[in-house]
Amino acid sequence: MMMGRPIRYSPKEIETTVMRGRYMLGIAERELSVVDAEEGNVPVKGVRRFIKKEPLGVVLAISGTHPPLPHTQGQN
Repeated sequence: MMMGRPIRYSPKEIETTVMRGRYMLGIAERELSVVDAEEGNVPVKGVRRFIKKEPLGVVLAISGTHPPLPHTQGQN
């Protein structure tokens, strides 16, 4: 939830977070599938080129907060 935001907006923020999470779970298998990298490359006997994507696990997402600054900041 956003710092300093009225509590009445919390349900919508939670709903949006859940929606994003479900979307990411929905595309994970497709986006993490192995990609064949043979196309456009010269074939080499005994070599198979591919890109294998592996999930890192839980990653911390930090979003910026911008509290109001005093008007006198940086002034002498």
